[in-house]
Amino acid sequence: MNINKSLRNLICGFVWSRSLRHIIRDGFFIQYLKNIKVVLHNAKVEKSRKFKYNLAFVICIKNEANYIKEWIEYHKIVGVEKFYVYDNDSSDNLYEVLLPYITEGLVDYTKWLGKSPQRPVYNDALFKHRYDTKWLGFIDTDEFVIPVEKNTIPEVLNDYDGYAGLSIHWVMYGSNGHKTKTDGLLTERFTKRANDDFPRNKEVKSIINPRLVIGMDAHIPYSFGKFVSVDENYRKIYSHKNNPFTINKIRINHYYCKSEEEFILKIQRGNVLRLNKPYTIDAFKKNDKNDIEDKIIYKYITKIKENMKCKK
Repeated sequence: MNINKSLRNLICGFVWSRSLRHIIRDGFFIQYLKNIKVVLHNAKVEKSRKFKYNLAFVICIKNEANYIKEWIEYHKIVGVEKFYVYDNDSSDNLYEVLLPYITEGLVDYTKWLGKSPQRPVYNDALFKHRYDTKWLGFIDTDEFVIPVEKNTIPEVLNDYDGYAGLSIHWVMYGSNGHKTKTDGLLTERFTKRANDDFPRNKEVKSIINPRLVIGMDAHIPYSFGKFVSVDENYRKIYSHKNNPFTINKIRINHYYCKSEEEFILKIQRGNVLRLNKPYTIDAFKKNDKNDIEDKIIYKYITKIKENMKCKK
């Protein structure tokens, strides 16, 4: 039975759990219930499975053609083998920038219409590709996953077999005082970040085992029983917020602010997750923290530039 959107919203008014409200509002409730049986079966045969890819990333993007090439080239270096790119009705030259990657089979491109579609997009990718890739990450173009102790992300993930996912902490980067967009890569223009105790550093994004979860929220998977997502220290993750900050093994450089000029363009693009919570210049001011000079990603800059030149 299809429950229309207005009725789903009404039901959500009586539901205490934030995650469950999302599931009902987005129309996934029945599908997720069915997936419990699927997960139990998958767990029994997991060790015998073979995959096309060891690690793939999903991204929902709108009018960010200027950033996508650097994002792809960096993540190729650290072990991502496939990118599922969902274009949320872009009006820039995103498709033209992606075309060489599409042609070589690195990028799977999907046009997706509608406002704030991130959760539907993530679940579409999850259910379409859960048997294609061993690990599936859900990341934005302003987020760069950095293996700290090892050379590649898959080397880190090897220590988390059997879990529903690895949830990774953000490290929030500020504007470096830039009012306007300057030349250079995103990863070399912004080198200053918030102190470790900045509240938003307690938030996480996830790389999951897509066969052991029943669905995907924007930051963490929906899971049950012993199939849980953990942080790098194997602590269970139940919320994407307020988790003890830890970045000894792996981290995400989150270039949330960029320059003030670029953040204004972000406001104009809109929030891909929540239509009713648009970005504001006040959000820029609250998150523009430049307390610590942190160039951990600089060791990749030369290789990123070399790879980008090859794609021209």
